[in-house]
Amino acid sequence: MISLETLTANDIRLATERAIDYAVINGPGTGNVPLGILNAAGVNTIAMGTNGAAPTWAKLVEMITLLEDANAVTGEIKYLINALTKGYLKSHLHTAGDAKYLMSSDNLINGLQTGVSTFVPKNLTKGTGTNLSAAIAGDFSQVIIGEWGFSDMVVDNITRKKEGLIEITNNQYVDVLIKEEAAFTVIKDFDLS
Repeated sequence: MISLETLTANDIRLATERAIDYAVINGPGTGNVPLGILNAAGVNTIAMGTNGAAPTWAKLVEMITLLEDANAVTGEIKYLINALTKGYLKSHLHTAGDAKYLMSSDNLINGLQTGVSTFVPKNLTKGTGTNLSAAIAGDFSQVIIGEWGFSDMVVDNITRKKEGLIEITNNQYVDVLIKEEAAFTVIKDFDLS
């Protein structure tokens, strides 16, 4: 038997966590959504081409080189990509005639751990390029997620009682701070076609 109250509370918690993840990665910094890594002005950026271009070993290494050159890294460097980019990197060779792929079978890029998130866009445009993907490399310890209090859930079974409905409102006060924007390198125009 499933407790519907527990199921609903877990679904609301998961939705809140996903909203925070979105804000950290791709938040626009407008309205009630904090500024995310992909939209921060001070991150290192790499352009692949006028209309985007396919990922290369040189560009994946350059992402890390820019971080180290900025001397902004204090923790472990990791990559963050979307599932389409992961599929591409796992199926394309490091260099012609080399038996190594851009992403190894143990899901490492350049020897570094790699996370996958649906919040890393796969629908960007540049020039005539469409459905371009973003990628991030960085020291994610440089992101602070600040919470004021706990999640405040209000269950209202009165307002819409004649309709037989219960309204649930969840308030959570969260902000995102990227302490050191130079601790991140961003590419927004990987062409995976």
